[in-house]
Amino acid sequence: MGSYVISVSLGTGCYRHIQISKSATLFRLHETILEAFEFEDDHAHAFFMDNRIWSQYDAYYSMKMDSHDRLTKGRKLEKLNLKKGSQFKYVFDFGDEWRFQCKVLRELEEDTKTPLVIRSVGESPEQCPDWEEDEDEDDIPDSLTQEEMEELYAQIPLTREEIDLIHQYMDAAANLYGLISLDELYELYNSQNKKVDVPSFLMTVFVIDRSEDNDFAVIDSVGDLQVTPEGAMKNCEIVSGYWLVEDPEKDIRELRCAQKGKPLKILPKAEFLPFADSTYFPKTPQRGAMIRYLRKFSASLPTKRGRLLRLHSVGHRH
Repeated sequence: MGSYVISVSLGTGCYRHIQISKSATLFRLHETILEAFEFEDDHAHAFFMDNRIWSQYDAYYSMKMDSHDRLTKGRKLEKLNLKKGSQFKYVFDFGDEWRFQCKVLRELEEDTKTPLVIRSVGESPEQCPDWEEDEDEDDIPDSLTQEEMEELYAQIPLTREEIDLIHQYMDAAANLYGLISLDELYELYNSQNKKVDVPSFLMTVFVIDRSEDNDFAVIDSVGDLQVTPEGAMKNCEIVSGYWLVEDPEKDIRELRCAQKGKPLKILPKAEFLPFADSTYFPKTPQRGAMIRYLRKFSASLPTKRGRLLRLHSVGHRH
């Protein structure tokens, strides 16, 4: 049958080499990883075999969150086309989101009945640290003051009009699309306005993201630290605050799946920017028909305290 030797790392200088049978399941590998790092198995987990966290291309979960999700208990390692050099990611506890990097170091001819940790380097981090406030340390503010925000804006090599316009594009894109990559937003903005360079655009986006009054957030879709502007543009997304309420990870995953393979609908600037107002609803024949119907329906409702219950305005965002 044969075995794999898999390196599993948790940050720099902390890794374990695990020898495990090719006939073992991903779930057994999950158990072995947690044992090797002395973690309690008390949360959900997932493997991303394409080495991209939260990618749905080749993912396996401990439990079904969607009908199409595949389970780690049902997938043997030998069925994953692993070979020397193959890399994939393992995520444990979707709240704290412990991220492990896995890499196949070599393949062995002999089988391994019980998984073995054949090399251990670095102390395991505490799974549930007891956070205590250090009274001697300065408190880190939860948000920036208006003065501090203005200082950040002053460092951006763009005019305030350009900064405000990029902010409008971020608002409009979040409201209209729900989720959009910075690459797509950058291309959209430059196609309709005076072009700005990538570093200036990124700086503007991240400073705007520090504001408290936004109805969107900038997130890293991959989870790997990208120190280059190109990496940030590729991996970061703007997501509407609508998707950040009940179960953000699940909802954003579903939204990515729904958008996958579909072209981005580009509206002219004059039609696109009104979506920066979250209460804006475009005037369409369907919207007009619905309003007329609801007004007609409301006119037939019984009166209350001598007043007719009427619908004055109704809108629907597509």
